[in-house]
Amino acid sequence: MEKRISIKDYAEINKISIPTVYKRIDKGFIKIEKEGRSVFIIVDDVECEKKEEKKESFEVEILQEKIKHLEDTLKRETEARERVEADKRELYKQLEQSNILQLKAFETVKQLEHKTEEIKDELIKEKSKTWFQKLFNIN
Repeated sequence: MEKRISIKDYAEINKISIPTVYKRIDKGFIKIEKEGRSVFIIVDDVECEKKEEKKESFEVEILQEKIKHLEDTLKRETEARERVEADKRELYKQLEQSNILQLKAFETVKQLEHKTEEIKDELIKEKSKTWFQKLFNIN
């Protein structure tokens, strides 16, 4: 049985350009049927179905490749996200350790300031003792 299809569909099914279809029509390699201003190509139904099946299987292969690519991309992005999360946890640990060290340093500075004040007080007392001793020794 014969089937009518448009020039565009014929070109897509056979994977050729539209100008190539017109050249084949001009040379008489392709049967056509005119309907008003429209031109249709007459093809054998079995031949058309085989070519459409090939086109569909090709499209399925393309879709499978795209799916594989997307799965690979998803896997890479998941691994990258896991690495980022691990880095983030490590940075939080380092930040916590840094905060602990900073608190210890602050406490040490406070202790040193307190000790400095004690030493200053002792020095002042010593100076005043020696001043009094000198004062009394002179007289």
